[in-house]
Amino acid sequence: MNFIKFKELNDWENEDWNFYLQVDGNEEEIEKLKEIIDDCEFYRIDDILIPENEVDILVKHSECGYMTYENKVVGKLDTSGIKKLSTLDVDDIDGDVLYKGGIKNFFK
Repeated sequence: MNFIKFKELNDWENEDWNFYLQVDGNEEEIEKLKEIIDDCEFYRIDDILIPENEVDILVKHSECGYMTYENKVVGKLDTSGIKKLSTLDVDDIDGDVLYKGGIKNFFK
């Protein structure tokens, strides 16, 4: 199984968190996610495929601050509940469903 890195840059906690998202079976939804976060300064997606065994090593040796810095996310991605982030007001944290690891909530 392959993964890509979804990075959340959290200014409030002054930390960055990596979420390795399952690619296999989620290719179309990941493309939608890229469009959703386009022009948003707090999230990035790398296009480099990472094999599961490498993700497991990163997660195993992750350090932790407010939350764990390296996180593995598996399952079926459903982006239907995520609004395009560039349409949100910059201070609308409640409207940002991806905030503080919220990406995990969209995998079933």
